[in-house]
Amino acid sequence: VPVGTPIRNVAHFSYSLGGEVLTIPSDTTLTVVSAGALLTIEKSIDATVLTPGDTAVYRLQIRNTGNTASAAFTLRDSLPNGLQYLASDPQGTVNGQRVEWQFGALAAGDVQLVQLSARVEPDLLPGTVVSNTADLEGDDGTILVSNAAAFEIGELADLWLSKTVNLSYAELSD
Repeated sequence: VPVGTPIRNVAHFSYSLGGEVLTIPSDTTLTVVSAGALLTIEKSIDATVLTPGDTAVYRLQIRNTGNTASAAFTLRDSLPNGLQYLASDPQGTVNGQRVEWQFGALAAGDVQLVQLSARVEPDLLPGTVVSNTADLEGDDGTILVSNAAAFEIGELADLWLSKTVNLSYAELSD
């Protein structure tokens, strides 16, 4: 809906009295569409079960569903204990477990994508659920928190291979 468009709203109340249906309208309320950016943030992960040594790949999607460009904003992701930062696209600034990105204005209808990879460390026990959120801070100090993206630490397989030989000499097709 274009900025400046007036939207009129009227409610009607109907009731029956003595077999006659009567309708009473409310006062008209007028709302004018104003300009504004509206950022949303979603977070996902590529797997629901990971084992130590695996790589967790998070995807963040920042969308401007408003009708004007947003102001600059900061995206932050604090990795939980048990995850070691590997890389991100675009490259963020890493400080310990925290990764931060600075973005300029996001046009109305545009999307900013971020991918973050982290290694699952060996000290996480099977059954542990690792949950992570990110937050977005606008230049006005408003903070939006993403949904949680979670995975569970699965069991490592105990595999071994054993081979025995019962011949002292083998031919080509043995």
